[in-house]
Amino acid sequence: MTLKAKLGLVLGSVVLIVACLYASANLQLRHETIVRVQAEQQLLMSLSLMVEPFLVQNKVEQVKGHLLATSFSSTLPIKAILVYQADGNLFAATQFPRELFNFSPTRDLTGQKALQDGSTLLWSAVMVTPASMSYFDSNKVAVEGSTLGYVAIQISPLRLSQLWWWQSSLWGTALVIIVALALL
Repeated sequence: MTLKAKLGLVLGSVVLIVACLYASANLQLRHETIVRVQAEQQLLMSLSLMVEPFLVQNKVEQVKGHLLATSFSSTLPIKAILVYQADGNLFAATQFPRELFNFSPTRDLTGQKALQDGSTLLWSAVMVTPASMSYFDSNKVAVEGSTLGYVAIQISPLRLSQLWWWQSSLWGTALVIIVALALL
């Protein structure tokens, strides 16, 4: 094999491996984004149902306990879980980022906010359901579907999985082997 052929083999291998790594990373991020969006929505829904009776009964400590348990058991990279009252005031939180000191979900209707550390804050409304209507005093009138408060989750930015890094190291090893064989 001539030097020109060996050089062509090495360069072709490098281009092929780089193209494969790029395509793999792109597919991995797309897949993880889809799965993550679904998991975030399910978590917000379950948190809404979980905190609903505690918001009605004004039981802060029970909410904090449930929030901590959820943050430790979730597969999402959660930095904080926050619960706001219907007027936008903070009710309970696992942690409270300083950046959210003047934040209120009632003033921002997008349901999503990018934070300075690269994380994202997502929130949704906690609504009155038929199940929670029994928690209201007879003096208070609750309208089904009215807003009791808001749940918010602060999630770390999306990163490539360890599987992708292992795959990349295997491709790198294959490249080293190809280069070594070409140079022999």
